[in-house]
Amino acid sequence: MNIENLTILANFLDTVPTTQFGMEAFADDENGEKLDFQVQECATVACAVGWGPRAGIWADDAKSWHDYSESVFDLHPGSPSWIWCFGGAWADVDDTPTGAAKRIRYLVANGSPPTNAWDQLRGKVPYMFAEAA
Repeated sequence: MNIENLTILANFLDTVPTTQFGMEAFADDENGEKLDFQVQECATVACAVGWGPRAGIWADDAKSWHDYSESVFDLHPGSPSWIWCFGGAWADVDDTPTGAAKRIRYLVANGSPPTNAWDQLRGKVPYMFAEAA
């Protein structure tokens, strides 16, 4: 886990308007067209990973969003830590930049997601950051 880049991203997410955030897609333009991780446009709606380049976190060797997130955050796509921070299913639970920032900070502080992370994501137990949603 790259604590420095995760912290930069969490701090940046605090500045992202909710209207420009969505956990369902890495980055879309104002017409809903998918954007490559190297493209930055105004009116972009992006998930937590998708805001990484705008936060100044770059990966020259990445060929996809998954490559990018693994390269700069050192979290393997599909791993519990990656899903806790970046999983698209959060769109149904907490589709806010504030909530994403809180999940990232939790991971940084604790080294892993909470033991009941899957249950929170599935709505089987209360979501710990429900006030952010």
